[in-house]
Amino acid sequence: MEIPRFWAEHREFRVLAGRRRVTLRRFGWSSSSAEAAAAHARQRVAEAWTAWSTGQKPSRREAKLAYGGADGLPIREEILSEHPTCGGIVTRNGYGARCLNVPDVLFADIDLENRREWAARLCGSLLRGLILCGLLGWFWWSGGLLRATTPWSWIGAGFLLLNLFEIIRRWRRWQRARTAEQVLGSLRAWCAVRPDWLLWVYRTPAGIRTLAAHRLFDPRSTETDEFFAAVGVDPVYHRMCRLQDCFRARVSAKPWRIGITARIGWGTWPPVRAVSADRRKTWVATYEQKASEYAACEFLEKLGAGPEHPRARAVREWHDQLSQVGRNLPVA
Repeated sequence: MEIPRFWAEHREFRVLAGRRRVTLRRFGWSSSSAEAAAAHARQRVAEAWTAWSTGQKPSRREAKLAYGGADGLPIREEILSEHPTCGGIVTRNGYGARCLNVPDVLFADIDLENRREWAARLCGSLLRGLILCGLLGWFWWSGGLLRATTPWSWIGAGFLLLNLFEIIRRWRRWQRARTAEQVLGSLRAWCAVRPDWLLWVYRTPAGIRTLAAHRLFDPRSTETDEFFAAVGVDPVYHRMCRLQDCFRARVSAKPWRIGITARIGWGTWPPVRAVSADRRKTWVATYEQKASEYAACEFLEKLGAGPEHPRARAVREWHDQLSQVGRNLPVA
């Protein structure tokens, strides 16, 4: 897990053969100083030019994403606090919520979806498909093969094909949708055959969160992959854990769930302009005041009979404190 305190971006352009102007941009980062981050950015630009000169085609710039794991970058977020015992770090993510990042204590987020809602959407797509089939059939039957080759006929066939893809997508989402009881059943079944495990289970606004407290885990290990697959962890979360070599849990409310519609700004840490920094400071003050009235999750139950690892206990207690678990607050 790597979460640098200092970031910098360096850009450099050159005029190549044929008077072609090319600009390369790269981020640099450091945990010691802004100067070291700037030096690292210059070094990475130089490496990109070297690759370019050897015939490779490196990307000209890196996306300004707060969580750029797909590009191999560290977590680019503001560090708010650190825990000396468990090694956890709290950061502010791209939409402004606080997140707990830990290198070796397993968190798993499992999304829930409403099967009835997706069934209704699937039925809507099927009905739309039947109507399109009926209209095309009438059009071709009434006009014969001559009309079957007109542009309107091809446009209708295109809409029918797109609707077919939509039916397949919604069918798959309906199949994957699970209730809270189904997820809890998967967790109980996992612990039933592994008596040494100990899971603390929480309810989030849109899913289930579990914390494995019996020992420490490697985010890239086979056992982590097996557990995530068995209980149906969100694939995006799974990929983030592997790419960033850490586990992660949101410990404050999502802004839009507590009535904040304005954005803090995605991927804008650190702010590059004074006006952006001032706007961010105002947004954070408003958010923190409202978020103090909400919990990020609520405790449901403890599964398994294994002993609790001291480091995992420290993370769990910090997580519960940050998430305001047990304070009878609405969950957001």
